[in-house]
Amino acid sequence: MSARVLQPSDYNLLELYRAHRAEIDVLTDQTALFILAFTNTMNGVQIDELAGDLGISMASLQTRLDPLLRGALMRQHGERLAVTVLGKRILEEIGFLTPPIPPTDTPGEPPNKPPAPPTILSPGTPNWLWGIIAFLGTAAVVLVVVAIGVLVILPNVINPAAPTITPLIATTVAKATHTLTPTPSATPTITPSPTATTSSTPTTTSTATSTPTSTATRTLTRTPTWTPTRSVTIPPSVKSFKIDGTPVAIAFHPDGKQVFVSASDSSLYVFDSESQKLLRKADLPEPAVAMALSPKGERLYVATLPLIIGTVARISQHGSAFALETNKFDIVAKTSLQFLGIPRMTLAPDGRLLYLTDYSASSSIVLILETDKLEPIIRAQDGKQPGQTDLNAQSTLLFVPAQADSQINVYDTRPERLSVNAAAGVFDPTVKIPIKGDPNAVNLSADGSRLYVGFADTSQIAVVDVKSTKVLQIIEVKSGVRMMAMTPDGSRLIALSATTNFAYVINTATNRLLFDLNVGDQPVYIAVSPNNHNAWVANYADGTISVISFP
Repeated sequence: MSARVLQPSDYNLLELYRAHRAEIDVLTDQTALFILAFTNTMNGVQIDELAGDLGISMASLQTRLDPLLRGALMRQHGERLAVTVLGKRILEEIGFLTPPIPPTDTPGEPPNKPPAPPTILSPGTPNWLWGIIAFLGTAAVVLVVVAIGVLVILPNVINPAAPTITPLIATTVAKATHTLTPTPSATPTITPSPTATTSSTPTTTSTATSTPTSTATRTLTRTPTWTPTRSVTIPPSVKSFKIDGTPVAIAFHPDGKQVFVSASDSSLYVFDSESQKLLRKADLPEPAVAMALSPKGERLYVATLPLIIGTVARISQHGSAFALETNKFDIVAKTSLQFLGIPRMTLAPDGRLLYLTDYSASSSIVLILETDKLEPIIRAQDGKQPGQTDLNAQSTLLFVPAQADSQINVYDTRPERLSVNAAAGVFDPTVKIPIKGDPNAVNLSADGSRLYVGFADTSQIAVVDVKSTKVLQIIEVKSGVRMMAMTPDGSRLIALSATTNFAYVINTATNRLLFDLNVGDQPVYIAVSPNNHNAWVANYADGTISVISFP
């Protein structure tokens, strides 16, 4: 017997393992597989009960659970474990899927959880189930044929003597009908001509004006209004390129032609958005970690990190925010930021106010600046660890996630309210939305009715109804979320993974995950072009920019 010759793999196995390390570790660990299958069979288990059933310590159990949770094969709600849709799919593929025990009330389950997506049938599906599917498919085809027959044949049966009317005549009749001048008589003075129903010449005006409008109506009913179509979603492409420094923040010019990228070495790059060609480079006084451009693009607003002085334990509370004139990069306004953490920035749609939050566990600041001179209007205490904020289109509501408090703080930002709050030196949220988890990023839908909430460690994105403040839906992703961005048309939400090299693309019409795209190493910042065509992602660890292009 001849020896089998091993062929080289078509895949880069190291890259594959790095991208799917948690799932691969689970598949090679018999104990982890048993825990996954057992939890699925029991339709969820308590952590302490599982440790007792296995006869191992809580520490040993947690070691086994870590890859399952990282790989999004299981999720944890309080002290209860449950298998995710991805986990069930893997169990099915390897033949471990067993029918679960009838569910009981599961504590800690997110409210209004959407139904899980249908499971793809495996080759081992029973014949009786294939028979049902075939019957349903045949019934659907029969219904389509009957519908087309009703739309096409039935009018001819009801009106067998109806004449053939060309589109031009139908259009002429409609115009003539709309231009008739009403007379005082209650009865119309125009009577149908006997030749009007048989004439097919569109050039005779009298024929058109004397034809009843119901003739045009019959023309419309003879054209089927239902056409079967098949929607195909084309995945976006991802291309990455390296820059000289380490990218940390990105901002698009309002015209969409230029992209501003800041680096950790205090460099500022300007690229052509289509060709990715470097157009200009400048040096900033300090490294920028958040940026925004004015509505007309004449100013670039920058927030910088606090400087470390002496030892690591002694941190200067004097980061800064400044405004640059984009033609020559001259600083036209500057203010000090007494922040301890990483600033997050939101510019009002009208460009008049700049909102900054101090993302730090020990600090909780919301700072509002007037953009002309960067003078502070309000400096207020917020919930612990305020993250990425968002404003509604009218600039009347500011949404601030408080990660350590598990809530979303909503502020009234109408000019008259800001004036009152500034005079009183108080800026408290008008509404507090409690939400389970650790929210650190929010984005509003295009119409402002829904708030998308990303969590730092929980592998989910919540959809919250702004009016009722209730969670409408939970979108499952593979990891926690670092930062999110909504396309200007509101059709897609793009979220950056906090622990993996993925960008998640979500369809906001259906609130379903469309794609998980592999970008560069450690994505930290994202910006979307004004024309909705592409998004740029700053990858901190490998010093690259990933350009996501939508078809």
